[in-house]
Amino acid sequence: MCRMRNPRIFVAVAALAIALTLTSRICVAYFLASDAPGDGVIYSQIAKNILEQNVYSLDSEPPFTPTLVRLPGYPLFIAAVYSVFGHDNNAAVRIVQGVFDTATCVIVALIAGLWTEDKKRKSKNAIWTFLLVALCPFIVIYAATLLTETLTTFLMAAMTLTATLAFKSVSTKKILIWWILTGLLGGSVVLLRPDSGLFAAGIGLTLVISGLFLQTENSPKFSESFRQVIWKGTVFSLSFILVLMPWTNRNYRLFGVFQPISPTHAEMPGEFVPFGYQRWLRTWVDDSRFTEPMLWNLDEKPIDINKIPVQNFDSLEERQRVAALLEQYNHPPGSENKEVPAKDETDDNSADEADTSGDNNNDNADDNAMPDETENGESADKDADKSSDDQSDDEDENKKYIVKMTPEIDAQFEQIADERIRRSPLRYYIFVPAKRSAALWFDSHSLYYPFGGQMSPVGDLDYDVSQQYWLPAFTLLMWLYTLLAVGGVIVLWRSRANKNILRWLILLALMTLPRTIFFSMIENPEPRYVVELFVFAAIMGGFFLGTLKFRKSRTKETVVPNSLPNRMFSLDVFRGITIAAMTLVNEPGTWAAIYPPLEHAAWNGATPTDAVFPFFLFIVGVSITFALGKRVDREAVSREVYFQVFKRSILLFALGIFLEIFPFYNIWSGLWFEPSGMRIMGVLQRIAVCYLAAALIFLHTNWKRQAMIAAGILLVYWALMTLINVPGCEITTFNDKACNLAAYLDRAILTQNHIWNQSKVFDPEGLLSTLPAITTTLAGVLTGHWLRSERKDQRKFTGMFFSGIALTIVGWVWSFWFPLNKSLWTSSYVVYEAGLALCFLAVCYWLLDVKVYRKWSKPFTIFGLNAIALYVGSTIMGSILNIVQLSVSDDNTISLQEKIFNGVFVPLASPFNASLLYAISFVLIWLFLMWLLYRKKIFVKI
Repeated sequence: MCRMRNPRIFVAVAALAIALTLTSRICVAYFLASDAPGDGVIYSQIAKNILEQNVYSLDSEPPFTPTLVRLPGYPLFIAAVYSVFGHDNNAAVRIVQGVFDTATCVIVALIAGLWTEDKKRKSKNAIWTFLLVALCPFIVIYAATLLTETLTTFLMAAMTLTATLAFKSVSTKKILIWWILTGLLGGSVVLLRPDSGLFAAGIGLTLVISGLFLQTENSPKFSESFRQVIWKGTVFSLSFILVLMPWTNRNYRLFGVFQPISPTHAEMPGEFVPFGYQRWLRTWVDDSRFTEPMLWNLDEKPIDINKIPVQNFDSLEERQRVAALLEQYNHPPGSENKEVPAKDETDDNSADEADTSGDNNNDNADDNAMPDETENGESADKDADKSSDDQSDDEDENKKYIVKMTPEIDAQFEQIADERIRRSPLRYYIFVPAKRSAALWFDSHSLYYPFGGQMSPVGDLDYDVSQQYWLPAFTLLMWLYTLLAVGGVIVLWRSRANKNILRWLILLALMTLPRTIFFSMIENPEPRYVVELFVFAAIMGGFFLGTLKFRKSRTKETVVPNSLPNRMFSLDVFRGITIAAMTLVNEPGTWAAIYPPLEHAAWNGATPTDAVFPFFLFIVGVSITFALGKRVDREAVSREVYFQVFKRSILLFALGIFLEIFPFYNIWSGLWFEPSGMRIMGVLQRIAVCYLAAALIFLHTNWKRQAMIAAGILLVYWALMTLINVPGCEITTFNDKACNLAAYLDRAILTQNHIWNQSKVFDPEGLLSTLPAITTTLAGVLTGHWLRSERKDQRKFTGMFFSGIALTIVGWVWSFWFPLNKSLWTSSYVVYEAGLALCFLAVCYWLLDVKVYRKWSKPFTIFGLNAIALYVGSTIMGSILNIVQLSVSDDNTISLQEKIFNGVFVPLASPFNASLLYAISFVLIWLFLMWLLYRKKIFVKI
């Protein structure tokens, strides 16, 4: 995108873009008008009561009792439109909202321009931002609904703009004006939605932080800065409070309460609020699908315990207690309710049968927790009709039920909630809120479109309205905006040395994160509560796209890493062969038909597959000497070196945890990963620990001490595993998977819930067995010393090859007393595999670096230069293939992996050959993908 030098052309293009945006909003408001939200009916009724009855009331007939459970901002807006275009003219309301939404697009573009310090990129960033926000379908749909989102987004953007101008102004008069406007806009947006006060709080905190702590050379002294922050903050706060005073005064005069915003739970003064029941909901509700059946239907309809997934109970006894309480609620004395389905579905699949009508039709962001209630205690937010397709049972929508949440029942729910919190505080304060945060943002955000709904569970998609096409498209679009926003944040973060840019980053963080955290702490996490934040996603996306260059730069071609001086070609190929083998054995067509060499040994013994992981650790050790050797030679080991070592270890470990919990949320089953069953150790986690230990040893010792440490670890491990008795076992032996010290420590320290799922008695990458794995890495370090020496190539080869043979023999002989065992990583196994790795590397070194026979090695070079990308990518792809479920009959499904294997490979060969062909094909697909990265000179390193 080039800059337009002619201002007239720029103005004309801008006017055309704004006109097209406005036209699109009007079309959406007219053709996709939605009367589904029950709140729209309420707001409209209040507006009519203001105009016709001169009273602020929810009632549709006398006596029109005043209320305070709804903030006045949106009803007053509707009343203003009605007064001009006629009562009940909701079409006019929607069109006016379309105008405001168009204005939001312009304001957001202006913010992007003001936040851009590089004058050459101002217009570019602004244009990209305008396009992103104008084309964002998540925001525009609210122009077609009688809800607060459109006006809230407009006022939020406007107050961000005025705050930006206040921060950038130098003149005292302009600063005063902009802070007054910011406060007035902040108060106005709070009169629409009380949670919008978090936007104002974010601006206020940014004022304090930037005024006191983001000092530059030209900044005044701290005392002067403090004085300026005080008067600016005072002006902002007083302007903010001024807007809320009339509403606060009215509530105090009519109801005798200090209520500057709406009540937290939308209750009239003195009404009962089931705080205990809501607290219990907060211990497990992680998705909006539960909001309607468990919360909005409270005191209106029976609550079916089968709608609660079984995994959300800590025990059968707890489930029975909840069932008894719901029975009391469903059948209070004197009721004649139709029985709730009594079938007690307690299997793991009950989660799939939960009510998935997550796109409820209530606008309760104003209330933050509970729907509005009239003076009779009935929810006014339930008047909207519910489609029968959104119900999981055959209840009559018009049937009146007698149900009652009493203080006694509520107190018992609070007791259960307290018990659950005491048992697992991390679940209540961290894990469940984190799930709610993810559910809020990573939604399809298609609510109020004709095809609106949730992507998960996939089996519940409505094919009649083409959800199978629209919802994936909206989900992908959400990810696009998210990734663009992350890219924009990275762009700004790289320029954080500029205090102005750092201020915008702080403002962005304080206006988005606290709001997301707040909504993650309530029991009704509805994705539309964060739709306003897509404005900031568009700004950040504009910054990212503004940095892209769409013309090929005429720079010198990047040198491929394998042509760098002093780089061992053979090590890259060895790494490539190893990671290709790891991919091959990890992804067979079926685990029921695998050739023995491609399987791990059942327990004792070693197969070719058992050599893959130690080979990789061995290569890590060799790489350490080449990466850090020059620093050690020059005695230039600085803090930066240690920082890089620890950073790489932490990233590797975190990446391993990422792969353990991927995909976080299974859209086919509708289930989140369960932290209580997350495996802590794994392949990348072990690599991280071994790398850290070996690197630190290398930095602080010479090769002789490294050899002594390696040998000492092996002997100590042998002694620990053979001499120490394991509690609870009659006989302690490494021939038993459970009764050995390594397995015992895994169970005792990691606990059974956090070790390898396929055993639950030991972890093949466990804690104690990581000690000898460090020795495998040190064997690579020692080999690296040999290769970096001044010896001739012939001597290097013969030294490695014959040392490898000797170590292999020693390891084999040792195995008669201490068997080869990969799962326990026995000392004999370390020596045996180190010998094989030495021999293998020696041969590669002779062929590739000495004789330069390299034509055959190209595929392995490609793999070796992107080993981490291959491992992570292939693991994720394998998980996805197994997660995706396809229907094969009415009630049966099959994974995408099984579908491909059975449909493509089984007809071609015997089961064993078909399984092998699938694995080879999987490797070849990744060879093509890695070749694309190689061709573009993209090498993923940690």
